[in-house]
Order: sequence, then structure tokens, then C-alpha cells
Amino acid sequence: MNHSLTHKHIQYELRTVAFIDILGFSDLVIRSTKDNDFFVRLHEALRIVDFQGRVWVAPSLSSPGDSEEQAKERLAAMDFRSHAFSDSIILSQRGKMVGPLFISVAQLAMALLNLGVLVRGGIAQGLLYHDADVVFGPALIQAYHLESKCAKFPRILVSKGVHDTSYGEIIHFPSQGSAAVYLLCNFLRRDADRLYHLDYLTAALLSPSSVIGTDAPGFLDRMKKAATLTVEEFQRTSHSLDAKAKWGWFLDYFNDFAKIRTSHLPDLLVEPIALEDDEMDPVFLWEQLRVKYYHRSSESTEEDIK
Repeated sequence: MNHSLTHKHIQYELRTVAFIDILGFSDLVIRSTKDNDFFVRLHEALRIVDFQGRVWVAPSLSSPGDSEEQAKERLAAMDFRSHAFSDSIILSQRGKMVGPLFISVAQLAMALLNLGVLVRGGIAQGLLYHDADVVFGPALIQAYHLESKCAKFPRILVSKGVHDTSYGEIIHFPSQGSAAVYLLCNFLRRDADRLYHLDYLTAALLSPSSVIGTDAPGFLDRMKKAATLTVEEFQRTSHSLDAKAKWGWFLDYFNDFAKIRTSHLPDLLVEPIALEDDEMDPVFLWEQLRVKYYHRSSESTEEDIK
């Protein structure tokens, strides 16, 4: 065999890649061996990108006046690929565009959340080789580094390159109407350590049909279920402190999302999660003291006026 001819077209290309770690995957596998219904649900969750992702990508990438064939050509040019092994999933697409990959990762994260499962990961850009059998390259190493060394909590960090790209890229959700056009930076959240991660709850809010395959009422039902699961997992006595910390981080993320993203949307209002020990939170106590101080100051002023 002439290896020079066989391999002459194999080379790195610029791709955007996500490395996703499914937390507690071994426990899921054990459960799936004893519960066939859960096996089916787990399988569907892991295949969500294939089941649902293709539905919106082609029209989202198309331009006004494009034919169906042209939209399909754009999808083919993106060359979306996926790999699953053990507890990890790798997704990549050709070029620097981040929108389709953001939604694909959000679909996966939301599908697993519906099973009470959290994910951690990294999204990066750079040189990558990804075919049907093999994936490797500097971009994958960077995404893996973000997941394994930096993320720590169940969040999907983005590299600086991905962050910068998101400020110049827009995404359109045709199913939500002509006004559903967003800058991709709207799908990022800056955490307390000033690192940015994919805000997949907001992605589901802005286009529930694309991310979780449902309408607005269905989105609210999913959020209520997510809140219930979060409380159950956070308070589960059998959890290690490490697991408790992961669910505690997600609880704070969920509450930030509810208060910041939905508080001004009466039809899509998500109730924050309230726990009994919230009154011991230093932030809560400071707010209470601040209110009392201003209330007392107001009373003193009124007395002076009298």
C-alpha cells in the first residue's frame, strides 16, 4: 500500500471542540443495568445531539432566500462530529463558529439534567483532527485542560478565543420568530472566579424548542423538575462533600438564572430555590441589616422633622 497517497489528505484543520465529562457516570451505568426504562432514557439523553440537533442547525445557518438544498450544504460544510467513550463526550465542528456547538452542548447538558445528572467541560478553538474513528490535536488538549484543571464545578468553561468569538457572532432561532436573533455572548455567564462558562439554562429559556424540544409551558415544567432534583441531590445524606459541593454550585447557578434572567418575564418566571439555612447566608444577613439600617434611619429622620 502506498501510505503517502493514503495519508496525503490527513491534516489538522481549524475546529471548535467541546470536551464534556458526565459526572457520576459509573453509577448511571450500574443503574441502567437494573432499570430498562432508565437505560432507554439515558440512551436518548446521550444521543440528544443526533436526535434533536440537526432539526434546527440547518435553518439557523441559512441565509434569507436560501433553498433547502443550500441549507443542507451549509450543514455539511460545518462537518459536525461526535465521539463518546467511557464517561466523556467530544463534539466538534469545522471553523470558528461557536453557535451550533453551544446549542449542541446545551442540549446534552439539559437532557442529562433531566435525569439528575450534571456535566463539566471545556470548549476551545484551534487545530484538531477529527474523523469517524480518531480525534486529537491542540484544541482538544486545551478543552480537556479547561475541564480537568480549571472547571472544578459542574460548568462548561470556554477559552478566551471562544469567548471573543461569541461577541461577534449571532444566532437565529427560526422557530421563535424573526426577532429571535441573539449575540452568542448572551449564552455565557461570568462566574465568581471571573471565568466564563456556557449558560445552558439561558439557552433553554431563549429557545426551548431548539434546546429541550418543548414550548414555554414545557420549559417551566422542566425548570420545576430541575429545582426539585437539585434540592433532593443537595440534601441527599449519602452524598460525599464533593458531590454536595457540585450540587451546591448548581443551586447557586440556578438561582442566579431565575433572578437575573426570568424575573422580568411574567410568562416565563422561574422561582428560585429556597432552603431553610438561607437565613444564615452572609449575603442574606447583610441585606437584612442594610434594610433595617435604612428603616431605622428613616424613622429617626421622621422624628427629627416632628
